[in-house]
Amino acid sequence: MQADDDVYVRVNTLDPAGWQVGRPGESILPLHIRPDEEVVMLDWERGSSFSQQTFPGGVEYFVVEGSFEDQNGRYDQGAWLRLPPDSSQTIMTNQGTRVWRKTGHLCR
Repeated sequence: MQADDDVYVRVNTLDPAGWQVGRPGESILPLHIRPDEEVVMLDWERGSSFSQQTFPGGVEYFVVEGSFEDQNGRYDQGAWLRLPPDSSQTIMTNQGTRVWRKTGHLCR
């Protein structure tokens, strides 16, 4: 964490008012946004697939519920995944999932 990143944040993930429409099949709940990182909760609907995405600053996921797959494997509830800067990923989910995702923070 950056030294000046000391703001207390509390988000009710069950409040539908905070969720935004993302790509088709995706809902996004912003949790913490800074110029150098972004933390969000993502809901991916059952049967969703997303085109390849590149993460210049890396990416980390924690699977809260459900599961998803990428070109390297399957990640079930409780899984944690970290990809280094400049990684690319193509995601799909057969059953739907909710993930916590943090991006941009690995290239400092």
